[in-house]
Amino acid sequence: MANSKTLKEALLRLAAGKATDSDRKIVQRALQDGQITVALGERAVAFGGDVTDAVIITGDGNVVHVFTGLDVETFSQIVNSKKVDRPRNYIPLPRNPLFQPRPGEFEQLEQWLFGPGTKDSPPRIGIVGMGGIGKTSLARELAYRYENSFPAGVFWVTATGSSLAKWQNHFANLAVITDYLPPKDEESSPEEREEQRARHICRYQAEHTEALLVLDNVEKPHLVITAIPELVGREAKCTILYTSQNSFPPHPDVKIHTVGKLSKEPALSLLLGTRPLLLSKIQAKSQGAESQAAQELVNDVGYLPLALILLRKLLQLDNSLTVELLQQELKQSGTIKIIEITKELNPEEITLLSTFMLSWEKIDDENARQLFKLACCFPGCHPESCVTTSCGETSSQSSLIFGEGYKAGT
Repeated sequence: MANSKTLKEALLRLAAGKATDSDRKIVQRALQDGQITVALGERAVAFGGDVTDAVIITGDGNVVHVFTGLDVETFSQIVNSKKVDRPRNYIPLPRNPLFQPRPGEFEQLEQWLFGPGTKDSPPRIGIVGMGGIGKTSLARELAYRYENSFPAGVFWVTATGSSLAKWQNHFANLAVITDYLPPKDEESSPEEREEQRARHICRYQAEHTEALLVLDNVEKPHLVITAIPELVGREAKCTILYTSQNSFPPHPDVKIHTVGKLSKEPALSLLLGTRPLLLSKIQAKSQGAESQAAQELVNDVGYLPLALILLRKLLQLDNSLTVELLQQELKQSGTIKIIEITKELNPEEITLLSTFMLSWEKIDDENARQLFKLACCFPGCHPESCVTTSCGETSSQSSLIFGEGYKAGT
């Protein structure tokens, strides 16, 4: 996404008839990424302009600027022109408003991403840890935070699967999503098309040092190193960041960042985001049954972000639900049941399963239950991305699992 100042300068030069090819590409990219849209003719009038004006508006409908008497034909050519010569940025998940950083992790990761020697040797960084610890959230935050540091683009792939064929399919889908298809794509047979698309997008990664490739939910880390070379015959020059539960580095040059559990303070902030008065009391060292229950609850779930987000949603859905009662329910109807079912799970797995079970019991919408069952059949599904779709108030119990954007039956 273009820097707002750079974009505005490009638009001004365009309006003055002094735009360079670089300016045109900046505007094209902003249009393709949805950063801006252009209202012309009658649409310009609807936004306060004239039929001869070009009104630049943001993706959410706010007017950025009205260029009076701008050459409509020139701007129309930009709007309708062929795509720019690179894939458009792709980060499928919205920025997580509930993200809680660990002390010092960004300083370390920033050093690995941009420190001395990274221009000569593109970084390979693994973000590892157990399920629910926050690996995807951290990778997502990094992608958004440093998006402007990668002018050749940021590209996200859910890299499940243990074979090159599966990864080829993922890369081919990325080529479609980012509108970066090989020449004469439609002339290829269906059998050839997937391989050609995958090779095309991977060649881009192999040639551009200023691109970031994020590989999420990697099952076989060795594919991080071998997949692109096997597809295009050479090493990738782009920066590669991946997440995995497998902590073993696939190559000596790969740097591994292990995501640890949250400390007490951010864990409480995550749990009690919808109960600010209680949170402020705890921060003021106030004693009481609710304060004590909240501190015990974050400890009970091992400070795991995914478990805390689910519990936060329960508190958000029912204002009459006390933290003390929630803690009791989790222990009585959650963990106890899980322990009775199996003795083979480790404490962290029991924590997550018991939290999900309690969440499941609070859902009485059959559509939501059916969709949740269906989502469990897909290994790349991230429940955390569903429950954090929105942190606002909601009256639908379906949103406990699927966020405010979910509507039953869709």
